[in-house]
This record gives sequence, structure tokens and C-alpha cells, in this order.
Amino acid sequence: MIEIKGLEKSFGKLEVLKGVNLKVSKSEVLVIMGPSGSGKSTLLRCIAGLEEYEKGIIILEEKNVLDYTRKTLVQKIGFVFQQHNLFPHLKIIDNISLGLIRTKKMKKDEAYEKALDVLDKVHLKDKAYNYPSQLSGGQQQRAGIARALAMDPEILLFDEPTSALDPSLVYEVKETMVELSNMGKTMIVVTHEVDFAKKAGDRIIFMKDGKILENMDPETFFKNELKYEIA
Repeated sequence: MIEIKGLEKSFGKLEVLKGVNLKVSKSEVLVIMGPSGSGKSTLLRCIAGLEEYEKGIIILEEKNVLDYTRKTLVQKIGFVFQQHNLFPHLKIIDNISLGLIRTKKMKKDEAYEKALDVLDKVHLKDKAYNYPSQLSGGQQQRAGIARALAMDPEILLFDEPTSALDPSLVYEVKETMVELSNMGKTMIVVTHEVDFAKKAGDRIIFMKDGKILENMDPETFFKNELKYEIA
């Protein structure tokens, strides 16, 4: 599904990614862990085409991501951010339908039907005609997941989707992500949530100082977790 070779990224003199090599298979749930500042989020943003990089190549479905148009790439890669990034002046159903209408050129009634379908998948169909401010933080983040899911992407990227939530709201978002993993979605998830990694992860990579230091199955990783600075 994705192959990354020799990826290097800097912000000024700060080297953020230092020759990252990685492969992700179809339907795999890859969990990325590591301390803050290790390059995890930057790696996701490079994969999604949101950051330029100096060296290396990212191949998606045997094609360089740089060769995709932006319009095509947003349909192939769904991105769920730390903050839900919903438009506050639009109802939830319109937040989700907007990309379908503008990018996929769907008619409004068709887009609404699709929006309701994905909202049902994240257990939010009853909130379709509410505004974001009328939802809890966990519900807003699940709506953000639904928005990404609506585009039928080949791969879903999650950048610490529970980090901005109150602890009492984390569970519902994690369970939604576990359900997506059970559907066979290809997912790359940057998270500190050990419970999710153990429950849904097929493989874990551990990053530090812009490099991948470990790449292994969850069981092996968590047998040695005390030597890693996960948070």
C-alpha cells in the first residue's frame, strides 16, 4: 500500500526526519509511538502531501505521491487531526457532505445519503443535523473520523486523535477506531494510547529523534515497553 524510502525532512536547521524507511501493507493497522518531537506527526503530514520534504520518496499504490494531484490525494488518504477541524457554522451532515460535493462532485442528496451512512458507522447518525458546538469533544472527533471515512480513502491517517480530549471522552473515540480496524481499513495511527495499540495494532514502530528505532508486533513491543519513552 505504502512504501517510504530514505525520507528526510527539516525545518530550517532542525532535522525532523532522518532517513525514514517504512512499508505498510493493505488492511494493516500500523501504530506509531515515541516521545514528543520524534517526527511522528511530520511523517504523517509528509505521507498526506501536507509537508514538502528534502530527500526520499513516498510511494502509494506503486506511484509517487508527488505525482498525484491534490484532489486525487485527498480522496486516497483520509487524515484525522488532533483537533476535529469541523466548520462551526455548518451542521455535522454538511461538514461531511462538503468534500463529497466539491471534490467528488456528488449531488447534495447523494452526499447526504453517504454522510448519514458514515455517521451511522461511528454511531452519530442521530447528531447529523446538530452543529459541532452541540456535540461533546468525543462526538466532534468521531464526526471528524466520519468526514475522513466519507471520501472512501485507501488509507486513514490519525494524528493523536485523543490527545486533546478529556480522559472521560477518550474511550468512545478509541472504540470507534477499533471498529474501523475490524473493517479491514488500512490505518497509520500516531498515538500514546497503549490500550488501542494492544487491541487494534498489527505492528508498532517506535520513533525517536527522527528515526525509527523499533519495528515489531505489539506483543513483543509491550514486553519491553519499560525501555521506551512512549509518552
